[in-house]
Amino acid sequence: MEKQSIFISMLYLLLSFIIMGLGINLVAHANLGTSALTLIPLVMNEFVPLSFGELTMIFNIILVISPVILLGKCFPLLQYFQINVSFILRVSVDFWGP
Repeated sequence: MEKQSIFISMLYLLLSFIIMGLGINLVAHANLGTSALTLIPLVMNEFVPLSFGELTMIFNIILVISPVILLGKCFPLLQYFQINVSFILRVSVDFWGP
C-alpha cells in the first residue's frame, strides 16, 4: 500500500472514532437506551468520580486484557491495537459529552 493511501485510511479511522464518540454520547444522554458495552461505564459514572470517557476506556481495556489472560501467547499481536483505540475513543467521548 502507498503511504498516501495508508494516511487517508488512518484519517478515515480517526474520523470514525470521532463520530462513534458522538453517537455514544447522543444515545446515552438522550434517554434512547444504550448498548451493553456502554451501560456499565454509564452506570459507574454515577458512583465513581471519573468521566464517562475514562470509564469507557477502562472498560474497553479490561475487555482486551481478559482474552490476553485466557489465550496467553495465542493472542494475536495486532489485537493490541485496540488499547490505542480505547484512548482515542475516550478523548472523543469526553469531547462530545456534557
